[in-house]
Amino acid sequence: MRRNLFIILCIAIILLTILIGVIIVFYAIVPVIVRSTIEKVELSVRSINIEDIENDRFRLRAESELSRTGSIVATILASLLVNVDNIGTVRNDKPISIDGYPDLPTIGAVDSPFIVSDLEVFHKFSGSLIFEANVPWHLTVKASIQPISSAMPIYFNIPFNKQVKHNALNSLQNVSIKSISLGYVESINNNTTPHPGINAIPFSGELQSKSSESYNALSTVIQNFITRKTSKVEAL
Repeated sequence: MRRNLFIILCIAIILLTILIGVIIVFYAIVPVIVRSTIEKVELSVRSINIEDIENDRFRLRAESELSRTGSIVATILASLLVNVDNIGTVRNDKPISIDGYPDLPTIGAVDSPFIVSDLEVFHKFSGSLIFEANVPWHLTVKASIQPISSAMPIYFNIPFNKQVKHNALNSLQNVSIKSISLGYVESINNNTTPHPGINAIPFSGELQSKSSESYNALSTVIQNFITRKTSKVEAL
């Protein structure tokens, strides 16, 4: 009887030790490995398209590349809320699968609205895109990561903070403008290369106004044109 009890007690101790070891591995060691791997990941952008521009948002279509992802298979789960330089946020609703091949990059796609949270910062950033040779983006994300397989635990709030450098327009050097639309008027030339100083770009169309405020502004532009005065026009 005592022998059986001793055997049962030994088995229980062994199982408890295994359980404690598994808990330590899954909830202490693996999260450290995941965090270390994510810190080493390098992020770059293959392509960016900005569409459907409004006052406080636009649609961002981008293809990103993750390199130095390590040899562990993992999935960065959706959805990811990416904060960009305190300019705004973009949500990625597609999971990113890391195949575990350290020499092969992982490609991720984003097709989501970019919500601008600070218009003043966004305007400064837009100016940098036009006049600087390149512009860095600082991305801040809290990611949920599931390593190896769907049977593994999910590790939440893993910091994924990266800096991405984009090529900018560099004061529009060697940039060709294909078209400009001001709502009711369109540029006539389909390939205009701007140069330093004043650029004359011909337009064609019919100017219209939808409100008394825009009608007064339009009248001012026409009066200035007739009297050879300068009108300040902003195209957004």
